[in-house]
Amino acid sequence: MRQVLSTALALAALALAGCAPNVPSAVLRTEAAATPSLTAARALMATAPRGLAPIPERQATVVRNVAYGRHAEQGLDIYGTSERQARRPVVVWVHGGGWKTGDKSNGMDTKRAYFKSLGYVLVSINYRLADPSVPERQRAMHPVQIRDVCAAIGWVKTNIGAHGGDPAAIALMGHSAGGHLVSLAGTHPTYLAEAVGRQGLGALKGVISVDSACYELTRTDSPKQEDLVRNAFGTNVAVRRDASPVHQVASGRQTPPFLVTVQGSPERISEAFAFHQATRQADPRQNGDGFQAVRGYDHNEMSQMIGVPGEQVVTPPVTAFLRQAFGR
Repeated sequence: MRQVLSTALALAALALAGCAPNVPSAVLRTEAAATPSLTAARALMATAPRGLAPIPERQATVVRNVAYGRHAEQGLDIYGTSERQARRPVVVWVHGGGWKTGDKSNGMDTKRAYFKSLGYVLVSINYRLADPSVPERQRAMHPVQIRDVCAAIGWVKTNIGAHGGDPAAIALMGHSAGGHLVSLAGTHPTYLAEAVGRQGLGALKGVISVDSACYELTRTDSPKQEDLVRNAFGTNVAVRRDASPVHQVASGRQTPPFLVTVQGSPERISEAFAFHQATRQADPRQNGDGFQAVRGYDHNEMSQMIGVPGEQVVTPPVTAFLRQAFGR
């Protein structure tokens, strides 16, 4: 199930992390954006278990704006099935938007059709946003967003059976800031446990982070990124460290499988690869991890293209990863 990362990309990531200073700059410029081949994607598909039957359109249901908390922004949409005893795997989607914008309804038509074709129930969630127009003392800042995401997972685990989902088969998936939040939910020892109890990280079958650039928040790569991070996390280093997924991965702590996908600059790819390596090294028992560096798509297309009929770059690895994680 693991994708093989090119040696050049691995060396580039190490160099940018300060571990391989002698790597030629030409390698960093030209090789760090290497895209896994279609053959590799098909190999992933070949190793994945056989999929479920799609959810028939006549049984497909949509329930919108379900409250999972008392705040107005704590709502979710459920794309499920009227067959309540189906116990189908569940994918929880977390939108991006720099922790300050975005909505659970954005771009969901393609994803709804895609996950329905896989036979999975889809839940798309909102969370409280860090509105920059609100004074910092009143703004929804860390750990508000991660606690909302985990509270939504807790709601899903308790209630999704009424919508044909299996509470024992939940995977997380998020794009951009949502990729950061699902990565933090899948690695932090506290926040998910607050919502689901003793099972903690064991409540998740897998996590897919789509083109996040925020696994390490104690330092930022640009003024634009710093503005976004400061707005949602402030300037306290301890708070930023608590919110950094790469700092939450601990040796020996069993984490769910991760699929990390990324595009863009060598620095962006390096950060994502460092997180991927950290999850692999922290839990050697974890055989399901995957990494994909993509060339040819921009940041928004990394999410928009998932599930598009005939798409052959990001969709096949996601399909294979989920089938492997769920075993169906």
